[in-house]
Amino acid sequence: IFRDSGVITVAKDFDQVVAEQLDSIDIAACGYLSPVTDPFQSLNAKYHLSEKIIRVFVERNIPIEFITKAPIPEEVIDLIKQQCHSFGQVSILTLKEDLRKILVPRGASTDLLLQNLEKLTQEGIFAVCRIDPIFPYVTDKMKELVELIERIESHGVSHIVTSILDIPQKIKRDVFSTIKKYFGVAMEWDYQRLYRENMDGYLNADISYRKRIFDGLRNACERKNLTFALCMEYELEKGEIIGLNKGVYEFSQLRRN
Repeated sequence: IFRDSGVITVAKDFDQVVAEQLDSIDIAACGYLSPVTDPFQSLNAKYHLSEKIIRVFVERNIPIEFITKAPIPEEVIDLIKQQCHSFGQVSILTLKEDLRKILVPRGASTDLLLQNLEKLTQEGIFAVCRIDPIFPYVTDKMKELVELIERIESHGVSHIVTSILDIPQKIKRDVFSTIKKYFGVAMEWDYQRLYRENMDGYLNADISYRKRIFDGLRNACERKNLTFALCMEYELEKGEIIGLNKGVYEFSQLRRN
């Protein structure tokens, strides 16, 4: 509905639905806010659904995590720290604020996102920073990524997660058009050449490019004694989709040897 007409829909009282679902089961995994939308976007300031859902989990002593590119509400901090296995993830794409405004125009500034991480760690809440997604040829310069890792580490973070932009087949023309609008026609051509691997309806950057970036990031994290993981990164091997977390570790070890 939003893509067609700009109408935003809200599942009012969804926290009550979640509460009923949790009360109906005997075993529950960690809650997750949210795989497809930021839980603390501006609309949440009106409905407070994210805080209500977090409260539902915490009251039942079930862990919950969130991922955000927005300022974390104080109420969320107060709730999360009541459940010792709950944690927060903050996505930071770049230290360049002018570039951040293009990539995440409605997100918080990078300084505010770093403050998010510091606030979590100061409150004793496990904090994860996601460099996610990396935009090829835009935010992938290793020197800048290492600088970002150093800034993240200085704010108390010990675990970093990353991925490289994948492009849904259904909107690839829109994505390439947007790349052209902000970064020029040459960049659009570069993306079309790089994004040739089709897996489960998504275009992925060339596997050798992705492994090179991940290898550099893993090594940078290890030098700072940070743990490192990938999110939803795969490769095709003899027609089978294989997760890259283990593979990138082995690739890194081979490079060292």
